[in-house]
Amino acid sequence: MREHGDIQGVRRCVRAAALAIGGAAVGLTALPAAAHAAGASFAPAVITAAGPGATSIVAADLDGDRHRDLLTPNFDAGTLSVLRGDGTGRLTATPPIAVGAGPADVAVADLDRDRIPDVVVANLIDNTVAVLLGKGGGALAAPVSHPAGARSGDLAVGDVTGDGKRDVVVTDHDSVGVLAGDGNGGLAAPRTFPAGTDPTDVTIADLNDDARPDLAVTSVATGRVSVLLADRAGGFAAPRSFPAGTGPVGIAVADVDRDRKPDLIASDYLGNAVIVLFGNGLGDYPNTRTFATGAGPADVVAVDVDGDRKLDLATADVHTSTISVLTGDGGGGFAAAISLPAAAQHPSEIVAIDLDHDGRRDLATANYTSGDVTVLLNTATIRR
Repeated sequence: MREHGDIQGVRRCVRAAALAIGGAAVGLTALPAAAHAAGASFAPAVITAAGPGATSIVAADLDGDRHRDLLTPNFDAGTLSVLRGDGTGRLTATPPIAVGAGPADVAVADLDRDRIPDVVVANLIDNTVAVLLGKGGGALAAPVSHPAGARSGDLAVGDVTGDGKRDVVVTDHDSVGVLAGDGNGGLAAPRTFPAGTDPTDVTIADLNDDARPDLAVTSVATGRVSVLLADRAGGFAAPRSFPAGTGPVGIAVADVDRDRKPDLIASDYLGNAVIVLFGNGLGDYPNTRTFATGAGPADVVAVDVDGDRKLDLATADVHTSTISVLTGDGGGGFAAAISLPAAAQHPSEIVAIDLDHDGRRDLATANYTSGDVTVLLNTATIRR
């Protein structure tokens, strides 16, 4: 676990090290584990062991049984945990897999085009990206490591070079690196692009409606979000920078005001809030709004949790060990946060996924200090 001054460059370092920083409580509506408010309703939290220093979480059907599984990289142990889903919301842990030193982020994608999901892990300490090719039935090949540059603590996967092959984008020191995929599971050496000071999180989306994937990158060090618009040569233009609170960490892309233009939502870890940056469809974000969350929101997802067809927000709050849910009004506004106990220590990342096949999006967090995963099954009434 690193000190606060050393963690500003990478989101998972922020999460891991920030646990030592005091976080003042903020005004929230406190609810029991089985929560019902403003149309949002969740069953009590269920905890499944993962591994020491669970920093990130992703959902995917890894074994082809049509049930979603959850994967977490375990920073302190140098391992990857795969928690098998049974379609009812229950998870079963499998033996951890060694992936490298300081695994901090994970993604699942088909890198070798065999229609079997592969796993990609960013290793912060040894500055590598590990690729574990899927063999079918949930089996994974031994990890193959690729150099990824300094502070490779967060990643995203997508075809950013426009050749029909999935690439890996990793955060680096003052830049992002693109490791071009060869379509067979291999990755080229990173090609770097400026991305602002100490990038913390990166996501891929078309932000200016030109059918090319762009990048959005947070920086907890500067309190800004950088947007890198794709050029026509498989690269990115110089970053455009927009204010996003005091210290943004997580980033999500969604149209929260239903104007058919992608907005950015940043979890302001140092400001105990989410910052909504409203897009103009051209890759610019001239207007923002701020909404309070629990203390130390490390990640955010945009999802309709109450079944009203309007996007809501959910955050993983490190200092209060809670999950904040903010129901949306469909116009870019959000109600006061509902605070749900994570029933674990220091949730660091959150995903929204239907784990029990009931048509509702459930919430799951990776919890760093307790080394486990929290699942909150969604029990909201679906409105037809």
